[in-house]
Amino acid sequence: IDFYLLHNVGGPRTAKFDEHGMWDFVREQKAAGRIRNWGFSMHDGPEALDALLEAHPDADFVQLQVNYLDWENPVTRSRACMEAAAKHGVPVVVMEPARGGRLAELPEQVAAPLLACRPDLSMASWAYRFCYNLPNVLTVLSGMSTPGQVEENVRTMRAFRPVGAEERAALDHVRAILDGIPTVPCTDCRYCLKSCPQ
Repeated sequence: IDFYLLHNVGGPRTAKFDEHGMWDFVREQKAAGRIRNWGFSMHDGPEALDALLEAHPDADFVQLQVNYLDWENPVTRSRACMEAAAKHGVPVVVMEPARGGRLAELPEQVAAPLLACRPDLSMASWAYRFCYNLPNVLTVLSGMSTPGQVEENVRTMRAFRPVGAEERAALDHVRAILDGIPTVPCTDCRYCLKSCPQ
């Protein structure tokens, strides 16, 4: 297995990984040659990430929710989490680069700054380019549901282009617009529907 992931540690959930010896398990499997790289994902703050990387300095990667909307979000704190991973020298696998599809389908008035800057780019490509231009990124995960989305994502990644100052300003403008819209901070993953009584 090239990359083995312990999914969703952090907060009280970490105790389950400790209780079941998962940290020792991945180390044993790596030593036996069954796993080349092991890491963990988390939806927690930079303090929790720092503590986990202090406790498990041999983690090969960490998977974090990172996108331009959550970059300065006071709950997600993507930038601060990225900085914590970099401090420990651990590369990041980016999850939720398009925020569950929310950043791939922006309303016209929200998308306007991006379209004014680069009308040739799709909303999804803006989201992915923001992430893969960040330092210390190992890879960017992308949920895709059609062959056309696969083709677009491959084109976007192959045509690597740094995000310039004008493009950053456009992304900042879009983030400010989205931050000003009162909504539930939803990634549109629909996980909550599994046990929703409504």
